[in-house]
Amino acid sequence: MSYYVASDARGSGVGSHLVQALLEQSRILSLGLMVAYIFDDNLASRHVLEPFAFEYGGCLPAAARDSRRMHDVSYWYLSL
Repeated sequence: MSYYVASDARGSGVGSHLVQALLEQSRILSLGLMVAYIFDDNLASRHVLEPFAFEYGGCLPAAARDSRRMHDVSYWYLSL
């Protein structure tokens, strides 16, 4: 899964609500595993995932580019 929260909505809990909704639908669909890919240096996204018991899986170096630079991408997983 991947999600993006607009800058003016960050810190309001919308990211947590998005993840909660995605997890609920994934369980209904019996998907079994949820994997999240985030920029490794994005601490806010880590803080969104950790309360849901996502586990750190690893890091892909220089795997994604935004408008400014390359980023390492970490992946996090949760058995459903």
